Amino acid sequence: MRQKLVRPRYLGLVLLALLWFLLPIYYPSGYVVSTAVLMGIYAIIALGYNIVMGNTGIYSFGHAAFFGVGGYTVAILTVNHGVDPWLAFAIAPFMAALAGLLVGLTSIRLSHFHLAMATIAFNVILTNLNFNWIGLFGSESGIGPMGKLSIAGLRLETDFRYFYLTWTFVVIVLWVTQNLVRSHLGRAMAAVREDEVAASTSGVNVVGIKLMAFVVSAFLAGVAGALLAFYMPYVGPRPFTVGLSIMLFVMVCIGGQGNAWGSLLGAALLTVLPEFLRTVAGFPAIPQEIRMVLSNPSYHLVVYGLLLIVFLTYLPQGLVGIRLRWWRRLIQRQPAAAAQPAESHV
Repeated sequence: MRQKLVRPRYLGLVLLALLWFLLPIYYPSGYVVSTAVLMGIYAIIALGYNIVMGNTGIYSFGHAAFFGVGGYTVAILTVNHGVDPWLAFAIAPFMAALAGLLVGLTSIRLSHFHLAMATIAFNVILTNLNFNWIGLFGSESGIGPMGKLSIAGLRLETDFRYFYLTWTFVVIVLWVTQNLVRSHLGRAMAAVREDEVAASTSGVNVVGIKLMAFVVSAFLAGVAGALLAFYMPYVGPRPFTVGLSIMLFVMVCIGGQGNAWGSLLGAALLTVLPEFLRTVAGFPAIPQEIRMVLSNPSYHLVVYGLLLIVFLTYLPQGLVGIRLRWWRRLIQRQPAAAAQPAESHV
C-alpha cells in the first residue's frame, strides 16, 4: 500500500513563532532586532501583495501607497488630532482598504499592463501629495514625533518589545492568508489567475473576486503601515514610493508566487540584502567603483533587477520551488523504495 507523508498543517507556524520568540534572547543586539522588526513589517505587506499578484494574477505597482495610507492615517490621527493610538491603529487598515476599493473600482477592469500603469500613477500621485501638501502630510520632514503603543501599561518603546508585537501580527497574517488560499474564495482567486474567461464561464464573478483581493491586500498593507508608523519617530513620504512597490514585486517573485511562505522568505531576503551589500562594500579588497554602487541605496534596484532575472530564468517558482522540488523527489522515492522486494540474506 502506498504510504503518505503527513505534514502537520500548522507545524511551520509553530516553528516560526518559536524561532522568532527565541531570536531576541540569543541575539539581543539592537541592530539585529531592529532589522527583524522591519523584516516583519515588510513580510506583512508582502503577504498581502501575494494575494493580489501570486494568488489572483493582478499586477499592481501601487501597494506602497496603501502602505503609506496606513502610516499617515495613524500619524494624522494621533499627532494632529490626539486620537488614542490603538484606535488609530484599528482605523488605519480600513482607510487603506477604502483606498484600495476606490482604486480597484476605477481600474480593476483594465488589462494587466494598463492596470499596472494605473496603480503606478496612484502611487506617484500620493507620493507627490505627501511631499508637497505641507498642511496635511508635513512635506518631506513628515509628521511627528510619534507616540508609542502600550499594552497593559507597558510602553512598546524598545526594539525588543516592538519585535514581539510585530511578529505576533506576522504569525496571525500568515495563518489568515494560508487559510484564505484554501478557502472557496482562494480557489476562485486561483481560477481567475489561471484563466479569467474559463473562470467566468464556470460562474466565478471575476471582477468581484479581483476587487476583493485588491481590498484585502490593501487592508494588510494598512496594518503594515500602522506598525511602521508607531515604530518610526516621524512618518515621512520616503518609505512609501514606487520603489517599494517594485521591491514588493521582487519579493513575491523571488520567494515564490502564490505561496505565503515564499512571500515571507522574499521579504526576509530583501530586508537583509541591503545590509549585506553595505557590509560587503566595507571590505578593503572591493574596488572603489563597486564599493560606491553597493553602498548607495539608489543602485539597489539594479541588484533587485538582476536577482529577478536570475530567479525568473532558473527558479521560476522562487525559493519555495527548491523545497517543493525536494519534497516531490522524497515522495517519488518512497513508493519506489516500497516496491523493491526485500533482499534475502543467505
